[in-house]
Amino acid sequence: MNFAIIGGDMRQVCLTELFANDGHRITAFGLEKAGHITGAEQGTLNGASLSGYDCYVLPLPASGQDGRINAPLSDTSQSIEGLLRLLP
Repeated sequence: MNFAIIGGDMRQVCLTELFANDGHRITAFGLEKAGHITGAEQGTLNGASLSGYDCYVLPLPASGQDGRINAPLSDTSQSIEGLLRLLP
């Protein structure tokens, strides 16, 4: 499967590596501060193209009270509404 892992903390990084180890194609969005994630391509939240994925994995909680995606490991910030507009 082709996964888009979006935002989150080290739990998302671990999940990304587990999926990659199982042979899935992974693109990690909003995890830039985690550094290199084995088996995953890196993407950014701003200007991301989110078409062509089989599954989208959001963090828990998906967003904060400010309506921004929970992405403490990202260099950028994206609203949950903005993200939903990018989904096919």
